[in-house]
Amino acid sequence: MRHLYGPMIITLLVSGITHADELSVKPEPQPAGHVHVIDHEFIIDTIGMSAAWTADTVSTAQVWRRCLSCTEGGLLFTNSRSTPKIMGAWAAVDIAAVVTSYEWKKHVHNRWLHPLWRVPLLCRIEGHTAAAISNWQLQPVLNTPQTAVPDPKKPRFPTRGRTF
Repeated sequence: MRHLYGPMIITLLVSGITHADELSVKPEPQPAGHVHVIDHEFIIDTIGMSAAWTADTVSTAQVWRRCLSCTEGGLLFTNSRSTPKIMGAWAAVDIAAVVTSYEWKKHVHNRWLHPLWRVPLLCRIEGHTAAAISNWQLQPVLNTPQTAVPDPKKPRFPTRGRTF
């Protein structure tokens, strides 16, 4: 029996090499005509990015209302408090991410590269979500008496429901 192992191994190797062409991954056929790009997945990812941008914007506005010395700490307009500049620039970056994802999904048909159309949208979702979480973590610190901005409509001392 022992002398049959050598020929069996050689036979398996040769048959594996000759049939390897049949086992290889063949590219999928290219779709002819119109490619449906805006589907449920694309819409959900775009809405997710819009929700993350909104959370980032709202949390930044809340921090800036409580802290007059706080400034932008992101990649664009660092140490600025100009809301139109900051939000406009990030909106432009987000629109570029949507357009890039749309074009990638429409034109890239490679089996391995096509699923990467989500990467720009997911990067923007992660960036805005991280910024919003960072802003929300700042808020308890900003509510201390040393850094909080006093509200002129609220009395300085507790009034137990009485108004003056």
